[in-house]
Amino acid sequence: MQFVSDNVKLNRINDPMNWTGPGELGGDPGLQLTVGAGATPDGFTRCAQLNTVREDMLWGSYRALLKLPSVPGTCSAFFWVRHIHQSSL
Repeated sequence: MQFVSDNVKLNRINDPMNWTGPGELGGDPGLQLTVGAGATPDGFTRCAQLNTVREDMLWGSYRALLKLPSVPGTCSAFFWVRHIHQSSL
C-alpha cells in the first residue's frame, strides 16, 4: 500500500462568513480525497484516509460529504475513531 498525498486537494471555502458557493479553486469546497478505480496489483481495494494526532478535537460538529460516481459497486464510509490508550485509564 502507498500512503501519499498525490490525490489530496484542499479547496478552501471562498468566504468564511458564507459557507455556500464554490471554493477558492471553483467547485465544491473542502478537503478532497480521491482514489482510482479497481484493485491494486496486490489485490487490495483502493482507499483514502485522513489521520490526525491532535487531542483537542473532543466536541463540535464534524461534517463529511461523500460524492460517489454512478459506477455499480462503489462503496463509501465515514468513521470517527478515538483510541483510548491503556495508560490514560
